Amino acid sequence: DYNQIIQSTIKSKINSSNLNVAASAVFAISEFPDEETFDILFEKLGDENEIIRKNAINGICRYGNMLQNRIIEALKSPNWVVRNSALTCIQNIIDYGCEDIEPFLIPLTQICEDNNTIVQSNALTTIAKTYHEYMKQKTGKN
Repeated sequence: DYNQIIQSTIKSKINSSNLNVAASAVFAISEFPDEETFDILFEKLGDENEIIRKNAINGICRYGNMLQNRIIEALKSPNWVVRNSALTCIQNIIDYGCEDIEPFLIPLTQICEDNNTIVQSNALTTIAKTYHEYMKQKTGKN
């Protein structure tokens, strides 16, 4: 069927030596919400290329609530780039309007103690934004 043919074609370009092709493939693969796609997107959160990372973040954010637990797990990655990308995912999900952001609160307090100051800084901004949105949802006030 077309789904498998198209998905296979896109996957074959995910690790292209041409960064523009690889970034486009990461963007395109997010059209196929399955476990294999999600594995690819989370793997690319730590990519050294910023465009590939951003496309992975955007792909993950399309399925925010569905991938909430995997995003929280990514906060525990040994790779600081993955942790930082996971924080950006949370910020974007909040911007898009996440129905249940409470599960992010405790993991965010933990990552505020990260040994990488870039991650710490992003975590502090993210927890403030998340808590503000949580209180807004809880009270129904802006």
